[in-house]
Amino acid sequence: METPGDGVEIGGEETERPRIGITVGDPRGIGPEVVAAALGDPSVRALGKFRVLAPEGVVLPAGCDLETVGRWPDASSDEETAAGRLSGLAIERGIELAMAGEIDGLVTGPISKAALQTGGYPYPGHTEFLRDRTGVEDVTMIMAAETTPLGGSLRIALLTVHVPLRRVVELL
Repeated sequence: METPGDGVEIGGEETERPRIGITVGDPRGIGPEVVAAALGDPSVRALGKFRVLAPEGVVLPAGCDLETVGRWPDASSDEETAAGRLSGLAIERGIELAMAGEIDGLVTGPISKAALQTGGYPYPGHTEFLRDRTGVEDVTMIMAAETTPLGGSLRIALLTVHVPLRRVVELL
């Protein structure tokens, strides 16, 4: 239910805050810590309605809208396989939520690509995972920053992603 203050001001007008899903990435990595720090900041929390997709056992700020995907640590398999499987499950759930219209966007925490593959997902990274699971053929990875040390914003669309350096010239 919307309540006063659930909006965010954009361009002088108040609009409904976007619903954003966040995967924490590899539970062994920096992703859970980064998500916890970001959502612990009231100025960040004011920008959207966040649903965190994380394994049970990952520590996040109180009051987070948390949806668990699996359990960490997972004693049923080795650590790398479990981390990759849990990372993949969170991405899959994020895609489901987005495709069903339950979230407006998905932020993905850093994953170990080797663990993802060991965990049963044959993708070299998020981009290909999202492309294949959503049925989109043409995708572009974009890196963006609102400000840079040199001033101004930055937007970069990558021409090659997740390929060996020796193939870059051939692909360009």
